[in-house]
Amino acid sequence: MANFSRLIHLRNGGTSLCLRITEQGVPQVIYWGADLGYLSSKQCEEISKSQYSALVSGTSDVTPLFSLVPQQSEGWIGTPGLIGSRRSVALFSAFVPVDIHTDGQGTNGAPSEVKVTLHDAEADINLSVLVEVASSGVVRGQAKVTNTGSDGYEVQSLLLAMPTPASETYVLDQTGHHLRERDINTHEFTIGSHQRETSVARGHTTSSIHGTCQPGTSWQSGLVHYMHVAWSGNTRTIAEKDTQGYQGILAGELLLPGEVVLKHGEEYCSPWIIGTWGMALMMRQHVCMALFAIELPIQLLNVPLLSTPGKLFILTNHCQGC
Repeated sequence: MANFSRLIHLRNGGTSLCLRITEQGVPQVIYWGADLGYLSSKQCEEISKSQYSALVSGTSDVTPLFSLVPQQSEGWIGTPGLIGSRRSVALFSAFVPVDIHTDGQGTNGAPSEVKVTLHDAEADINLSVLVEVASSGVVRGQAKVTNTGSDGYEVQSLLLAMPTPASETYVLDQTGHHLRERDINTHEFTIGSHQRETSVARGHTTSSIHGTCQPGTSWQSGLVHYMHVAWSGNTRTIAEKDTQGYQGILAGELLLPGEVVLKHGEEYCSPWIIGTWGMALMMRQHVCMALFAIELPIQLLNVPLLSTPGKLFILTNHCQGC
């Protein structure tokens, strides 16, 4: 079996994303944020080594990993990224990477996207994860499950997970009511899971973003990371923090019982999960273009994101090339 262990450094649009590939388990994002510049092989190795937690009592028997699709087989005992089975058999997946492909023209020739294909021999399924850093610096990812077995495989949940910095000790989401939709809301990021679900597309209290921020974050200051599920149907996002210091956001489609049962050769693909970061709530970003995967000749500065059901608006006092 090929040894795929490495750290892949994606760079584009002022953003770096470091993805650790291990011999077993789903790849883990161990950093995404401001561009780190060129990293040598030795520097990549040191960054990877620094991002392992200690093995302590009262947890799993292996060092936990908060991967793109977290699994119990990786020592993660929080919310799993994939829940599925063959009539209650093969409940707990253990994936092994079988193929890695990098592409894209990022900063100074660095790759800007990576696709990893993994296989679980016992469950007889493939898992593909794709991560891209756009020229705007916005990150997007997608996961796909393919049934390679002979009988049906039910997908009950498929969530993509991204870590957030330990300095961001507050959860950021949205609430509101009619004529004041998508009002920014923050609260302390305590141990456990903080879940938001959207099952009514026009719900005024639902949140289109879910992330974390530093204490005292305002429109002018404070580090922020948040994610958005680019899907008009039911969605589910979870801000999760454990006792060992892992914290991040899991996001995907909210599936109903029996909604996705894959026959041999069929696949289920998650919605695109959009991730963005920056200083202050009024970040410089190409949010709207990123959500719709459209590159437009437009420059935006100081862009707060506001939205109403079914619509997205940009407020800016600086626009060129429109």
